[in-house]
Order: sequence, then C-alpha cells, then structure tokens
Amino acid sequence: VVQFDPRLVVSPFILFRRLKEGRGPRLVDVRAEPSARTLRGAERVAGPDWRPGDEVVISDQEHQSGLLPWMILAKRTGIRVRTAALSDNPDEILQNFEDQITSKTRIVFASHVTHRGLLLPARQLVDLAHENGALMVFDGAHAVGQIPVYPHRIGCDAYLASGHKWLLGPQGTGMAYVPQKHLETFQPSWSGWGAQQDEYLDNPHAPLAMKDSARRYEFGTKHWSLYPGLGASIEFIGSIGVDGIRERVTPLAERLKHHIKQFPTLLLLTPLEEAMSTGLVSVRLPETTPKNLKDQLWDKHRMLVSYDYPHRVLRFSVAFFTTEEEVELAMDAIRELAAA
Repeated sequence: VVQFDPRLVVSPFILFRRLKEGRGPRLVDVRAEPSARTLRGAERVAGPDWRPGDEVVISDQEHQSGLLPWMILAKRTGIRVRTAALSDNPDEILQNFEDQITSKTRIVFASHVTHRGLLLPARQLVDLAHENGALMVFDGAHAVGQIPVYPHRIGCDAYLASGHKWLLGPQGTGMAYVPQKHLETFQPSWSGWGAQQDEYLDNPHAPLAMKDSARRYEFGTKHWSLYPGLGASIEFIGSIGVDGIRERVTPLAERLKHHIKQFPTLLLLTPLEEAMSTGLVSVRLPETTPKNLKDQLWDKHRMLVSYDYPHRVLRFSVAFFTTEEEVELAMDAIRELAAA
C-alpha cells in the first residue's frame, strides 16, 4: 500500500486519480480496463432510456434504498419491476433470476452482499444477464470493505457502493464504477454545473457535451469536508487489508451462526457457508419478541444492532474490530432471546 496524506484530497476526482496512480490502497480494483469512477451520488447513474413495458429484475432482499428508485421509475415511466427470490443455494438463486428475466429485461439489479448477509454469485449473475441481452448492476454497499471487489473481473456494467458502511467513512459519500463503454448507456438522472465539457461553459447553444468520464455524474456544490474523511477511511481499511479483514471476521461470524442454529425457536437467515456469507449475521426471532428489543439490548449490554421489527429480523454486524468477548456477549443475548 502506497501512503498518501488524505488531507491533500480536495475533490472526489483527485482522490480517485491518486488511487489510479497507485497512491492509495486497492479496495476496489478497477485498473485493468478503461473505466470511469465517481465518488458522489451513486443514485445518479440512471441507466438507459426507458420505455413503457421495459423490465428490471431485482432480488427480494433489496434494501429500501435499492428498491424505491426502481418503484418510482416504474411509476414515472411505466416499466415493470420483477422480483427474484434469494436462497442459500447459488444454483437456485441463478434459476430464480433466470425465471424472471424476459426479452423485455433491460437491467438486472442486485446487492452483491444483501443486508441480511448473503453473498451472491456475482460472476454467474453477470453471465446470465448478458446471455439474455440485459445489463448487470450491483449495489456494493455491504461488499466494499468486507470482501475484495473486482468489478472488471466480475464483468458487471455498473457497480455502486457506499462510503459509510464497511469503509467506516462519512455518511453522504458514495461511489459508482462505470466502464467507459457505458458512459452513454447510463444517462444521469439529473445534472448541473461541473458535469459538462469546459467548452460548453461559454456557449450554451452548442451541442450538449458531457465530461468523458464518470465526472459527468458529479455536479454542483459539494460538501468538500466529507471527501478527505472518505480518503482517510479508505487509507485506514487499506492499511489493514480486505483479505485480512475477511480472514479475521469469518471465524467470528461462523461461531455466532452455529450458536444461533442450536435454538429451534430461532431461524438463521444468513448462510453457514463461507462462500455465501460475510460478517452480517441475521436471525428471525419468535413472534413474541418485543418491539423495543434494540433499546433493551443497548440498555442491558451496550450492544448496537439492527432490528427489523415488522419482520422480526435481528442483525449483527461482525467487523474486524469485533472482539471474542463481544461475540460471547452476543451469544448470551441470543440465548436469552431463545429462552424467552
């Protein structure tokens, strides 16, 4: 890892230029082919020109941030959103996606790692989408910082990620990887100053000319102080190494999952297999579980968890800095929940 001073990062473009030149850690390896990258507003990469009747296939485990944009797009343009069920069987996942893809499918969209901790067979999904003439887009919010990510090896058509989750960066930062060949395919949802070619500044009547990189997805006034923070976060995670993080987290998460499996009143939602899972461990709790469980766990154990009360899904985030003692504490809490 070649060091650089994150205080010198004054813009998203400079940060990625430093990473490209080798002056920073390679958490998302995109150097093997011409590509475009942006650090702001991954949601701005909107996709092709949509027509009524076009279809998008998504998984049934998308976070609201990955679901709502497609539902709004369906309402505004008349496209159809189809849903493929996920499971802990990769062959079944691929079959379920194949069953939903039709000749009208324009994009297949899925979380590389779902918010319940399932690691999808990314390369096989890309092949499936491309065999059917569709583009493949991944939400990498729960992948980047947890596992090595190689968009060019996966072969996807766009890869989006968040800065504030496993990268431990500031909220309000995000990243989008778009291969150069798809810059015209993925049109910006909205735009403004800074996204155009410089010559367009002095002649607004000239043909529209957007920047020839992912900087076309960035515009307007930015919260500059966030980006040095993101740069420092990337540097910090890179100094540890994603492979080392994976090696540290896997046995801790496996211990927690095997503990959950002991109790018949609990349903483990995250696969046991290392190849299909990460540090996110999700469990469905009994119907009698109280709504204020999250507050109870904090008050009693100072344990911060995610709790989806309507679906009674409790989620633990096992990170590289999680200690064995903290895993023991989580196991104690699970034992109490199962007994109740």
